[in-house]
Amino acid sequence: MVKCSRRHFTLAVSSLGLASLGAAPVVSRSVSAQPTGPGVELEPYPSDWLPDGVRSRFVSNVNGLRVHVLEAGYETPNRPALLLLHGFPELAYSWRHVMVPLAEAGYHVFAPDVRGYGRTTGWSADYDTDLSPFRRLNKVRDALGLVLAFGYRSVAAVIGRDAGSPLAAWCGITRPDICPAVLARVAQVYRQLQEAGEADQVQPVFITFDPERDTAAHLKEYLPWFKADIIGLTGSVAEIEAVAEQYGVVFLKTDGQDEAYDFTHSDYIYLLDRQGRVRKLYPADFDIDEVVNDVQSLL
Repeated sequence: MVKCSRRHFTLAVSSLGLASLGAAPVVSRSVSAQPTGPGVELEPYPSDWLPDGVRSRFVSNVNGLRVHVLEAGYETPNRPALLLLHGFPELAYSWRHVMVPLAEAGYHVFAPDVRGYGRTTGWSADYDTDLSPFRRLNKVRDALGLVLAFGYRSVAAVIGRDAGSPLAAWCGITRPDICPAVLARVAQVYRQLQEAGEADQVQPVFITFDPERDTAAHLKEYLPWFKADIIGLTGSVAEIEAVAEQYGVVFLKTDGQDEAYDFTHSDYIYLLDRQGRVRKLYPADFDIDEVVNDVQSLL
């Protein structure tokens, strides 16, 4: 059983694990600063500024912004998404050479000019302006709003460079349901077992804490992104509470503002054998190779 976000935990008959993804962009062209302010409407980059397969566009009404975005892998629908966040002093343009191989790997990749940078408008550049919109949590709202504007409820990963790294981390901390890093690591363990020809003896199982939002239809759409043959389970609140009690999982639904809510919960990953017995517990940041070795010892 694996806890994988503020509203989920996961079971595995033989093993579980996860993966991470990173990239370092290279900048070779100078992109001049653009004027910003009320009524300013900037144009996308010319196509000859970008590699083939990368386009420049704008997405409006994202937490009050008109966001300039570079995008790749958009030609094929229903791909898992990657959100790339640039550093300081950089732009989405910094990611252009990284986006092509990520798209070729099967992802829909988008990189915004974050609030205060590049061609993104809707923020105030006045000398004595209120700086609260530039606080990190509001920039998290910008990032998550962009994910939703692209039609996604979650992404495979949020990747940050330099000043974008802590912003990416805060996306995962504040909304792990949008940024499912633990499930990605589960998928990495599964892929290593596939390479060893042993994945057919392993079954990752994902159980939601939140049947209200995570319907069977949503799980059916969401879990294939991880390419790890993960079974998603939901049910009534009473059924989920009974399974959680059986495995010693503690979770508490907490109410927020405007009918929002979240979950506080214990933070362990469970390895089960073929008889359903718990053989080992791991922290959420478990070592992938350790889990693979432990699983192989049970096969």
